[in-house]
Amino acid sequence: LGDIEELGQARLPCLVCPWHSWKYCLQTGRLKFPHNKNITVGTYPVQVTAKGELYLGFKSLSTDYFNAGMEF
Repeated sequence: LGDIEELGQARLPCLVCPWHSWKYCLQTGRLKFPHNKNITVGTYPVQVTAKGELYLGFKSLSTDYFNAGMEF
């Protein structure tokens, strides 16, 4: 959960945490603000098609997703 905003004068896109207002780099997951913390969050590859379709890549998915073993 978070908002994508622009960071600093360079106007670099970042993800802003809704609880802490910390700002993370979209590509690396590295914390950009506040600067005094060495924190990185996981990232996933994303592709947006010309039709506006959004595709997300995952490291792996549980087999439960494919055999109705989990509720969504």
